[in-house]
Amino acid sequence: LLERTDDGYQLGLRMFELGQRVPVSGVLRALARPTLADLFATTRATVHLAVLSGTHVLYLEKIAGEANILSHSQVGGRLPASCTATGKVLLALSRDADEALLRLERTSLPQPTSRAVASVPLLRRQLAGVAERRYAVEVEVEEMLPGCGSVAVPVADPGGAAYAAISATVPLDRLAVQRLLVPLREAAAAIARAVDRRVLADATEPSTPVQVAAG
Repeated sequence: LLERTDDGYQLGLRMFELGQRVPVSGVLRALARPTLADLFATTRATVHLAVLSGTHVLYLEKIAGEANILSHSQVGGRLPASCTATGKVLLALSRDADEALLRLERTSLPQPTSRAVASVPLLRRQLAGVAERRYAVEVEVEEMLPGCGSVAVPVADPGGAAYAAISATVPLDRLAVQRLLVPLREAAAAIARAVDRRVLADATEPSTPVQVAAG
């Protein structure tokens, strides 16, 4: 974490590596919000930005306007990854997915509605399809909230691994998957570009060593 200098210490390579995670947990929301606002204006759907947190998704942002149809979610709140569209994208495509699935195998899957996926083997089959398509729909609609369905896509790093997901949630009579996919994918790509630019700027900006008194 620290490297010794002639008169103290400065931040080391490991601290720099940890710093590259900041866009996911901190800066990501600020970078994504303008794009999410445009996505909401285009789709009039409830829009979410989420990251994987153990076996749950953590919501970093939510834009719903007056027609807030998904009362279960809130910024800073968590929902089960196994029965949300954002969660399935992250379980299928994130670098932490294997650990999350192993944890789910040791516990029973949550059942917020009777249509939620009931077993890890079935979930894994669903996730294989998600990984191939690179988007998720609540496979049996209404897994999380009766009367509603969601479509989610990954926000991915240059290697294709998802570090976040965005989704659009609408009443079932408005759930047109292909129509929602185009603006969702455009928004995800825009957010990823903003994150890449921020990471590159942080990596190339000259920094003043942080001094810590030796002793």
